Amino acid sequence: MAHALSQSMMAMGVTARKRLNSPDQPTGEWCRKDKRLGVYRRDGFTCLICMLDLHDVHSREITLDHYRPRHHGGSNHESNLFTACRSCNSSRQTKPVPRHCRARVRAAMRRSIAPHRVVAKTFLIGCTWDVAIDNARRESAARSHCQRSVTMLTRPHAVSHA
Repeated sequence: MAHALSQSMMAMGVTARKRLNSPDQPTGEWCRKDKRLGVYRRDGFTCLICMLDLHDVHSREITLDHYRPRHHGGSNHESNLFTACRSCNSSRQTKPVPRHCRARVRAAMRRSIAPHRVVAKTFLIGCTWDVAIDNARRESAARSHCQRSVTMLTRPHAVSHA
């Protein structure tokens, strides 16, 4: 019986096995929550593959992906992690990051998560993961809205020479 069960588990895809083992676990045990939230904040809660805005999706749909997969020698260091939606992360599995988004992903990974991680720790104090991630998403959305407003105010206006 146990042998048949293990064979059926092996026939499942990697993603299906992960969901079966932890269907309601938004964060993996391999990464600290403050580090995970710091990477999400660094990347602006945006999937760096398809550019989907992840501010309004369920927390289970936001994942960390490895630029260089672990089984190809990649690490869990912040410089090898980026934000991806569950769909992009699951479809990529161990394939290389698509060519059209490599530069964007590498540029994001060069930025430090240190300042974002400090803020992430404050969101995690005395909160569940879902509350912390919701608070961080609201703060991130407000921060990006303010940055767009400042850019609009400081952008030089075209002068008409009629």
